[in-house]
Amino acid sequence: MRMKILYPCLAFLILVTGCHKQCIQNQIADLQLTDDDLKINPYSGKETLIYKTSGGESIYFPSGVRGGESHLTYEYDSETAKIDHDGCQGDYFQSKSNWMDKSDSLSNSWLHISLYFRYSLPEPRTDKAFVLVIYVKDSISLGFWGLYSFQAGAILNDSTRSKNPLYRDSIVSYHPIISLGPKQFINVYELYCNNPDGRDTAWISTAYYNIIDGLVGFKTSYDKMWYLDKLN
Repeated sequence: MRMKILYPCLAFLILVTGCHKQCIQNQIADLQLTDDDLKINPYSGKETLIYKTSGGESIYFPSGVRGGESHLTYEYDSETAKIDHDGCQGDYFQSKSNWMDKSDSLSNSWLHISLYFRYSLPEPRTDKAFVLVIYVKDSISLGFWGLYSFQAGAILNDSTRSKNPLYRDSIVSYHPIISLGPKQFINVYELYCNNPDGRDTAWISTAYYNIIDGLVGFKTSYDKMWYLDKLN
């Protein structure tokens, strides 16, 4: 009689424990941007930037804000965890990002820079991404969006993404010294951005960037050059 009672009890315990597995989550990385990494973006966010053309036109990027965020990325997204893992999202990593925004509603200008770790599961990568976004209102609206790899002190080509037509941004060239308008700048990266929508429209095709002054100039797809005139 005792055995007849014991078997159903064991079956019940196995069923209960099988339905409520312990959620084990390990932190597999804690990625922090170093002081040298952060120098890729030389702005505090409080500067006012003035860009001009040889024709005397001006665009302003007024003071803005610079900040950072902490991110948690899990092995499974919430829906996958709910369906296949009893709600447990598994292992995770933590990483820090850093960003800067400047915008001016009067001149319809916007400048954004992001620095973050391109870290993903299940195949961890610790390379870092540099994002540059420029938006200005000339006679028409113009935009630039570029995503690049970087390491402390240098912006890099990203050959791993060159085969993907959605990610063709790359460094066109590096200039120890370059003239933009009437001014000269040193150690400048020439960053290329593909036509973001594939249409025959005007856009910002090239950005000129160094790690001392930041964005020192940009050129439109119809070869109109804007250069950094003043940094307050």
